[in-house]
Amino acid sequence: QNVEQNIQNAEELFQSYLNEIFSQKGDNWETKKLIDVFDINPKKNTNLAEKSLATYAPMKDLGFYYSKTLFTQEKSSDKMQKGLKNFIENDLLLAKVTPCFENGKLGIARNLTNGVGFGSTEYIVFRKKNKISTDYLFLFLSQDSFRLQGKRNMTGTSGLKRVPINFVKNYSISYPINNEEQNRIINLANEFKAGINTLNSNNLVKLNALKDLKKSILEKAFNGEL
Repeated sequence: QNVEQNIQNAEELFQSYLNEIFSQKGDNWETKKLIDVFDINPKKNTNLAEKSLATYAPMKDLGFYYSKTLFTQEKSSDKMQKGLKNFIENDLLLAKVTPCFENGKLGIARNLTNGVGFGSTEYIVFRKKNKISTDYLFLFLSQDSFRLQGKRNMTGTSGLKRVPINFVKNYSISYPINNEEQNRIINLANEFKAGINTLNSNNLVKLNALKDLKKSILEKAFNGEL
């Protein structure tokens, strides 16, 4: 129980760090609606050659709070043009359906075949315009506060609730105007997250070892070996 609580505490520590970053706005910060600084669900890419390969990205392959999302499946683009969401290299993908949204399924599409990908219609796609780094957006959308507000605004029937696109478009993001300051924040947050990941990896090793120990003791107890 203590180890499990340590894992939870580590995640809460990272969330506290993100809240501190985005609450300490400087003089050279701006606040805009997401729709004003990102293309949200942009039009499909039409520059693909007929029957060329593209990356296929199903929802199950999108990670949890993992910015460098790598999809490994490929399909002919002509088979994916209809009925799937289209995105390109360095677009950010956000799951909009429950429970994926609440669980933090989001990431930046990287190393796409021919620079193009197709995936679930349950993605919201963000494409950089010019002011804000996509990696900065990833950190911003990783906040618990964004997910909690999104959850409150979900619509639909139980089990099929989704975050409304207008909620996302009108959600405000604060950011430093200076790109160097954005990069500094990104680097600091990534270093902090790497430390959290190392801590959690060690805790998971302990947790698995304790579970194995418990199983071994119970087996000996039922076999009369204690």
